[in-house]
Amino acid sequence: MNSFKTIKTMVMAAGLLVAAMTAAQATPVPAVSVTASAAGVLRSTVDDVNTFNFSSSKPTLTTAQAGDIYTTSISGVAAEPAHSSTGNAYFSVGSHGSETTSFSVASLTEGENTKANYFGLYWGSMDSYNTLSFQLNGSTVYSITGTQAAQIAAAALANGDQASDATNRYMNFTFGSGMTFDTVTLVSTGAAFESDNWAVRGVESEGHSNNASNGVPEPMAASVMAFGLMGLAGLRRTRKDRV
Repeated sequence: MNSFKTIKTMVMAAGLLVAAMTAAQATPVPAVSVTASAAGVLRSTVDDVNTFNFSSSKPTLTTAQAGDIYTTSISGVAAEPAHSSTGNAYFSVGSHGSETTSFSVASLTEGENTKANYFGLYWGSMDSYNTLSFQLNGSTVYSITGTQAAQIAAAALANGDQASDATNRYMNFTFGSGMTFDTVTLVSTGAAFESDNWAVRGVESEGHSNNASNGVPEPMAASVMAFGLMGLAGLRRTRKDRV
């Protein structure tokens, strides 16, 4: 009788553990690491990236896309990011009022990839009304405002200061294991969201998903399930022996 109760308890415990692990896997928590490079660093230091300096290399801008490329500061329109050399080209969104523009990863990797797991840009004169976001299959997977970026960079206010290192920093967005994005979107509701030296790291589409649960049991879950099945088999044998 004691043996019967022990096996029954083991089976029930294994079942509860599997249920708890399954629930945890069904609600994955997205993980995006956001870091600011040291003051004065203008370019990404990440390997294997496609880069755009908006001078010798720049993404294709269609007539339907908002955004302009400038080589100087224009009062009330756009400000050249700090530490830029004279005549340096940079990209601006919001120079003509509220503007939104998006770029697919395919357009940023010359068609080599449709998804990426890293993006970097030199964010100039951060403003509270700037927003950078990343999408996958039409849904936003991560978003950050100029206010949040300035806090990460130097615990500063996003006040649009055109010369301070606190509001002119290279920002790195690294997506966690298995997480990807297929579109980058820049929004500014005023003048302006300036940036330079973009970098994007494409990844192979296969094996990358923002959903941590793919229907295949994890090794630990599989072992627990096996343990439960073994206990159930033992329970059946015990009951048979008692007949």
